[in-house]
Amino acid sequence: MPAPYSTDLRQRVLAACAAHEASRAEVARRYRIGASTLYRWLQAEREEGRTAAKPHAGGPVSQFDAALLRQLYGEQPDATLGEVATRYEAQTHVPISVSSIERFVQVLDLRRKKKVPARRGAGPPRRGGRARHVP
Repeated sequence: MPAPYSTDLRQRVLAACAAHEASRAEVARRYRIGASTLYRWLQAEREEGRTAAKPHAGGPVSQFDAALLRQLYGEQPDATLGEVATRYEAQTHVPISVSSIERFVQVLDLRRKKKVPARRGAGPPRRGGRARHVP
């Protein structure tokens, strides 16, 4: 869904309509908004006294157990997302996708402990390697 128009624009458009500067269709063209958008704004102002956009509703509430996911990550912080999903499903009998696990990891600010491989070249410099020719 696109972002709502700015409150400033809405108020300027509604003020132009209230001042009867032009017809509603001409005001909509001048401010480059749809005529139906202008009619909805006028209706909201008339019926609700609202000149700003409604706040975002937030979406549906998650059905997954965030505490259990946090516990599963605490028990095995180096587990892959697929492993966590499998363990969650085994305990709750509720299927959960890897992408849902990933969203929970971001929302709950869980940090995955990665297995770091040994770094190559971290030791003393080698002798007898290929020499670079610098002119």
